Amino acid sequence: MSKAAELAALIGSQTALSNRNLIINGAMQVAQRGTSGTSLDGYQAVDRFKTSCGSTNTSISVTQETDAPVGFKNSLKYEVTSAAGSVANSSAFQYKVEGQDMSHLEWGTANAKTVTLSFYVKCSQTISSLGGSITNSDFNMTYPFDYGVSAANTWEKKEITIEGPTTGTWLDTNGIGLDINFNLGSASARLATKDVWANTVARGPTGAGDLVTTVNATWQITGVQLEVGETAMPFEHRSFGDELQRCQRYYEKQTFTGAFQFVCNSLNTTTTQVEGFIPFNTEKRVSPTVTSSAASTWRVNAISNDATASGVNWFTGTKYGVRGQWTRSSGTHVIREASYINVENASPNEAYISVDAEL
Repeated sequence: MSKAAELAALIGSQTALSNRNLIINGAMQVAQRGTSGTSLDGYQAVDRFKTSCGSTNTSISVTQETDAPVGFKNSLKYEVTSAAGSVANSSAFQYKVEGQDMSHLEWGTANAKTVTLSFYVKCSQTISSLGGSITNSDFNMTYPFDYGVSAANTWEKKEITIEGPTTGTWLDTNGIGLDINFNLGSASARLATKDVWANTVARGPTGAGDLVTTVNATWQITGVQLEVGETAMPFEHRSFGDELQRCQRYYEKQTFTGAFQFVCNSLNTTTTQVEGFIPFNTEKRVSPTVTSSAASTWRVNAISNDATASGVNWFTGTKYGVRGQWTRSSGTHVIREASYINVENASPNEAYISVDAEL
């Protein structure tokens, strides 16, 4: 498509130049949990994209890669390290759009808007039909779609236009608005007719191929974009800082590095315990689950005495920060005196909190 045609399509669709893309981290830049993972289910490697692998006799690896098409720096790579004998359930990468971010689509009403899903994909083998689906949070409205891989180990751009559904329940809250599945293998019971909305749950289109039965098969994706309109516009690149902050609404990891690095102020609540508050960088979607490094990575510093922590507990209930309670491993201090928490002076000389409010 020429630039003039792209502009004409943009004006015709009345779509804004910025904030078009409903996908956060579609360029696979942010990876707060690390750059690799092997779990069959859960968020790992790049932020906001979840692995859902129902084939328990399959082993996989998921990595953030620097291999990407022109105009991009990173991609997400899925590799089958131990192949399934057959597809028992479904294996997919998922992206969940928060309901509040898709309310303008007006799905479930007579004014439902058409959207276009676009992405770049690279696969180790040619496949006439791979696919995926879009579902609602009740898993009773599904739109299966498909695409082909024309050349092995070659980046290809795919575009799927989806007419908005006029029926079904689509949340406009902070819950799951819609679920995008990139299917990599499903049993026939989890497949349905492509390009048609149906009152069922499906991970992909009938007749779609799979990758989970092929050892060393790889599949990569980047440049994921979901936008209003019947035409895929150029990918909306956002700054790394912008994408990071958007990701942190759902997950945030704060790492404190260096021996005796200050973490937060605290108050002595008993002769052996102190409590302090660590604010989040970004307001969370809901009150999150908080986990952390081992108690031995933290140090309690009181006026009268200081010691390595022997226990740490986190009190949730707020979207803005977390109250922690640290128990000292030895000695005592004076109740109601001020104190502070820092990083213990011992390997790895690092402490962290992980804050999870994912959909």
